[in-house]
Amino acid sequence: MEPRALQRSVQLLARQLGLGEIGAFERVESVWGSAAGRLSTAATPSRLRGRSLVVTVADPALVEALRWESLAIAARLEDALGERLVDEVTATIAPR
Repeated sequence: MEPRALQRSVQLLARQLGLGEIGAFERVESVWGSAAGRLSTAATPSRLRGRSLVVTVADPALVEALRWESLAIAARLEDALGERLVDEVTATIAPR
């Protein structure tokens, strides 16, 4: 199989599995600090499920803060990346 055909096949499979675009998570992670602002130091990107960015936090109170900021962060990510890769940001609490 030709490398480009293989790459297209892998990208299609990733989309079908809800994993999003290949390399999308790394791109989002690279601009997270500027997009998330003050929350970036307390929330760490964990994974990208389709267009939902899951971040990990240590403090349960930050789950609510991220819920309120989700759409604004998604918009700032879009501005920084030049394309929309994230529609929402959700948070999980890190295990202790």
